[in-house]
Amino acid sequence: HMNPMTVGRLPELATSGFPIFGIFSWYLDVASETDDTAATCTDLRSQEFRAVLKHHLHAIPSSVPTTKAWEYVFDAQKAGCLAGEIAATLVLVLNEMSSSRSKTRSTYLLERAEALIRRKELTASWLGGLQRNWMVWDILNAISRIHRTQQPAPDSEVAPPLNTCIILIYTFPTKRIEEDMKEFLKVLQKNYYEPLQAKHPLIVFTDQTTSETLVESLQPFFSGEIVPAVIPEEELTRDMPSY
Repeated sequence: HMNPMTVGRLPELATSGFPIFGIFSWYLDVASETDDTAATCTDLRSQEFRAVLKHHLHAIPSSVPTTKAWEYVFDAQKAGCLAGEIAATLVLVLNEMSSSRSKTRSTYLLERAEALIRRKELTASWLGGLQRNWMVWDILNAISRIHRTQQPAPDSEVAPPLNTCIILIYTFPTKRIEEDMKEFLKVLQKNYYEPLQAKHPLIVFTDQTTSETLVESLQPFFSGEIVPAVIPEEELTRDMPSY
């Protein structure tokens, strides 16, 4: 069976300029040897993310929310859904390449996705299930297209990378939310800041009372700068008839 993983590594294939993933996706659509039951996950979180994935990837422009992808990476790990974790990781690559010229994070995430794919034997059933159930090869094809469009013309100046930050909303936290936030920061530190040596700050929109102890309570779990951004009282008390 056709297997692009025998040609090279994902970071090189995604930036080669050759539409190998699009060809492989087309091949899977017409191949009869793939199994629709492969790479399935039946837990609720996986079903929800698959629905989000299919909705946004078929929309124009294709853009699955980054927060949804990050949340599901952790959910997939807990549920043992390897295929879903692969898809969510590639969505993060897609969004990273869509919004930044920095290659460090996207290369790391592509290498992570490749390692996950190779955890299983590269059978036609497994590779086909990744496409039929999670559109993995479609996502990789989109990543490859973005790379081609971002290549600078000869002798043109490349713009410097934009300053970036991570934004969180954290108001009137309960004890449970406080504990969840600490766990989230530990995971963010382990899977993102440490391997990528990230430096951008964490901007936390919060209420006045929480802001007074925010850095003291959260900094032990996070290496980056934590910057409180106090939401005005009138905005916190604004009437909100629906979510």
